Amino acid sequence: MKEMFAYIATNKGIPVSGISGKLSSESMTEVKIGSEPFDPNKNYRICTTDYLANNGDKMSFFAKPIQIQTTGYKLRDALIDEFTHLGLSVKTLNPALDGRLKN
Repeated sequence: MKEMFAYIATNKGIPVSGISGKLSSESMTEVKIGSEPFDPNKNYRICTTDYLANNGDKMSFFAKPIQIQTTGYKLRDALIDEFTHLGLSVKTLNPALDGRLKN
């Protein structure tokens, strides 16, 4: 987890969900997973794509997981399902910053 936080910091943030904290040039501080402070003694479950889990985008910190579970659910299908859930009348997505990663 600490390697992932360093990766997020050195890249000045990446698209993440469920993580918040303060970024410096090489580390994240005040990290929270959900609403709880990060506990280095706890195991966390991370959901990501096969590409990233297999060292894509230089994410080598995924190289030795405790366990891997595959779902067979493709990212493409998750996006289609979410857009369908939003309704066919929604033509434009309006993204907004939510402040989960701060400098």
